[in-house]
Amino acid sequence: MALLTYDEFMVNAVGERIRLFNQVTAENRANLVRAHLTRWLARHAARLTPEQLAVLQEALTVITPAWYRSRRRTEHLAAIRALEEKMAQVLSREDMGQALTLHADYIGPT
Repeated sequence: MALLTYDEFMVNAVGERIRLFNQVTAENRANLVRAHLTRWLARHAARLTPEQLAVLQEALTVITPAWYRSRRRTEHLAAIRALEEKMAQVLSREDMGQALTLHADYIGPT
């Protein structure tokens, strides 16, 4: 499958996003998720606490192609769970869903 841009990807319904996400490379997956989180941060940074900003910046550093190649590997599960727990402690469920999932609202170019 050809490289999908964030804008091409996010204009689809959630079910189609999931289907497409499962077809693209680990590199493309990381780029899509990082693009969304970067846009979300740009839109919401002014209302976030320093702790919230720090954990989301940490997420940006670990959302790499390697993350998507190894998500199911046991040596990475502890680190993944620790980051997810850290995010759950400082972010609302709504913010986590909007910042970090394929179910999030599309954020157009700024």
